[in-house]
Amino acid sequence: VESRRNVRIVVEYDGPCFSGWQIQPELRTLQAQRKEALETLCRHSVTFYGAGRTEAGVHAWGQVARFRPHADLTCRRLPRGPTGPPGAPPPAP
Repeated sequence: VESRRNVRIVVEYDGPCFSGWQIQPELRTLQAQRKEALETLCRHSVTFYGAGRTEAGVHAWGQVARFRPHADLTCRRLPRGPTGPPGAPPPAP
């Protein structure tokens, strides 16, 4: 059962590591990467929405996104969730 609560997150990223925001087959995108990380954290499928989109190679700072977790996800677990060190290299294909 999906909760009625929206969780807002704010993301920033180095654009050259990504092929834009929106999920695209065979490409590394922000939406796909964050969705996968949130699903691992939440332990269930999530729909992850961005308040805007970026093109390939574009940096973002303060981009807002949201998702609806099941009720058992506490806000305390979120800071340990989908984050990475600044400048971290992309994973190998």
